[in-house]
Amino acid sequence: MQVVKPILKSFGMSLFSKFLLFFILFFSESVAQKSVMLSGRVLDEATQKPLKDAIIRIHEIKKTAITDEDGYFKINDLPTGHYHLTVSHLGCANKMIHLDLFKDTQIFISINHHSELLQTVYIKSNKKETKYQVNKSKIDDLSALNFAEMAAQIQGVQVLRQGTNVAKPMIDGFYGHRVTLVNQGLILNGQQWGADHAPELDANSADKLTLLKGASSLMYLGNSIGNVLVLENEPLSNDRHIHGQWIYNFVSNGNGHQGLMNMASSNAIFSWKVHGGYKKIGDRNTPNYFLTNTGQEEWNGAITIQKDWNPKHRSTINYSIFSTSLGVLRGSHVGNLTDLKEALTRDVPFFTNNDFSYDIAAPRQEVTHHTWRTEHLWSASPNHQFKAIYGLQYNIRKEFDVRRSNFSNRPSLSIDQVSHMMDLQYIQNDFLKHQLQIGVQSQFIDNYNSANTGINPLLPNYFQFSNGIYGIVSASKEKVWQPQIGIRYDANYYNAYSLDPAQNGTKLQHNFSAIASLAYEPKDWFRVQSTISSIMRNPSISEWYSFGLHQGVSGIEEGNPNLKTEWARKMTISLATNIQKKWFFDVHGYSYWIDNFIYLQPQDSFRLTIRGAFPVFQYQQALAIINGFDATIHAKFSDYISSTWSYHFLRGDQLQSNVPLIGMPPNRLQFQTKFLFPDFKFWTNNQLLFKANYVFRQNHLNANQDFMTPPDAYFLSSIEFQTQVLIKKNNLKAIIKVDNVFDATYRDYLNRLRYFANDIGRNVMVSLQWKF
Repeated sequence: MQVVKPILKSFGMSLFSKFLLFFILFFSESVAQKSVMLSGRVLDEATQKPLKDAIIRIHEIKKTAITDEDGYFKINDLPTGHYHLTVSHLGCANKMIHLDLFKDTQIFISINHHSELLQTVYIKSNKKETKYQVNKSKIDDLSALNFAEMAAQIQGVQVLRQGTNVAKPMIDGFYGHRVTLVNQGLILNGQQWGADHAPELDANSADKLTLLKGASSLMYLGNSIGNVLVLENEPLSNDRHIHGQWIYNFVSNGNGHQGLMNMASSNAIFSWKVHGGYKKIGDRNTPNYFLTNTGQEEWNGAITIQKDWNPKHRSTINYSIFSTSLGVLRGSHVGNLTDLKEALTRDVPFFTNNDFSYDIAAPRQEVTHHTWRTEHLWSASPNHQFKAIYGLQYNIRKEFDVRRSNFSNRPSLSIDQVSHMMDLQYIQNDFLKHQLQIGVQSQFIDNYNSANTGINPLLPNYFQFSNGIYGIVSASKEKVWQPQIGIRYDANYYNAYSLDPAQNGTKLQHNFSAIASLAYEPKDWFRVQSTISSIMRNPSISEWYSFGLHQGVSGIEEGNPNLKTEWARKMTISLATNIQKKWFFDVHGYSYWIDNFIYLQPQDSFRLTIRGAFPVFQYQQALAIINGFDATIHAKFSDYISSTWSYHFLRGDQLQSNVPLIGMPPNRLQFQTKFLFPDFKFWTNNQLLFKANYVFRQNHLNANQDFMTPPDAYFLSSIEFQTQVLIKKNNLKAIIKVDNVFDATYRDYLNRLRYFANDIGRNVMVSLQWKF
């Protein structure tokens, strides 16, 4: 006004003229602020079916809408502007959306309605194959767990443990070298060293975790037997506001504390996202004693920058760092053969302290992993897409044993590994009415041991060159019959060199793999799929050349340079159906026939070294067959009560010697019941969950195949309550969970340190998640 008045006066305008001009200006203002309409539909993320009674809240003007029976909603008379929406539904994780409304707009929203059906509902991608996935909301709820425990939420995935801190995902009885881990498009390197190394990644920085079992697994370099776990982010949004979350987790067993932060925003130049986390846990405890020296300290961070040059070109840069220091059970390292034999029979491990401690002493591991990734995506047209990826990884691993003369702070194993990877991909969506994917990849790994340890290294220094090419063709449209086929060729060159001649050698391996599947889906409530595959896997460097103490598993491992390439033939059949959307059934059966199957066999004797006495394991090969199935039934009794039952069966045998395979997971039975409660004002997603898990004794094993007989069967139960509170446009979620409610004493067959100690007892977890 103070600016306009002098201008009007300078024009010598009359009072009426001034009034008329101001009227026109204000009328123009009101016209500019025209009203618009927002409409849309809310769908189930898994089934793409409409969701009734979903609530859409617009925070800036406090308007709400409720979807009808077909999932539709409409909000009229909205001023133009920028808005934040929260979509909520009974039993669903809330979803936040940013919108720029300057005209009538229609949107489609998918939310995770069947979180309790994670194991039973398949997710169909444009590749038309069965995939299983943990979404961002579930990752946040499981943020206190490690990567392997998160992956175990997916049907068919179990956890192989080396004590309390080291865990690897196990799929169909396979783990380590046979399960490829992909982090933001890069094969995670550093897992070739053996079974006692936890994946060097932080799943909390990702938006989703996906298990690939079909032809899409051929997209990745590595030694997968058709099973690939993929951590990845969604493309960043163009929301100019800063959004993110803070998570605090507390666990009672180990008195652990964890803080996590995620923030993202966008500006006129680029979009960005940052992640940071810190975790500190002390000695865990069984129901009867502390597990001395099982603490862990971990910190990690990641930053992503995305530049959308135009609708056709997008560039992304990502850097992450993962660093951890973790203790290995002190009672698993003893000084002589007599004590070792006694340690295998003791109720309480050697060196057990009666007091809790955060100290991490030898034996321990220290790992730092850097990852740098750049990607450029070119969408030449809706049906043609090109992607180029370069990745750099730098892994630093140090392991510390209990050593004499104050040498415990001097690493007994010190490895630096640098890897470079190039990946070029092409996707065509109109290839003879099918989708075509083609890719070429190249990788170089340099693995180097420090000479300052004073101990011969467990593994030799080595170079590895890998080159691969693949092609995948699949149905690109919804059809009753959905075929898919993929082929892959890899050439791998290894050059291992060391002071020990037994660890030296060069090898050139050529691998051919193929996977074909056919799915039949006549109705949206019925799907059956069958897959056959032929996959070749090279032995890893640790399987060929390891020779020495692997302190994470408290054992001496000996490789075999004469090991041959594994050749696995696999057949699977899956059935997923539901009856009136109340009873859901999912059955997945599989059979593997594997030539030259590599396994780690315990030996009859123990070995005394200057670092102590340890059991001895050797890598061996055999013709093997592995059969199993995963079956799940989910019943939805009402909108408020549902239950899930699942049974997992697996059996592995060496065919020529008719001896069971060692290290196969025992059968298990799981049950859970969920109670949902209606929303109350700003209180949403209120639920109570009971779980029970019965693990059978591994009876399919001969008495002389292991140092100890398999542990007894055990039963574990848990209870969990969660709720969410909407505070303006922010969201506070609280979870309270109790694992091993009855504080049961047990030993898990899939935990290598079961030789020395029981597993952990009752654990209370509290998680607070603040989204803004």
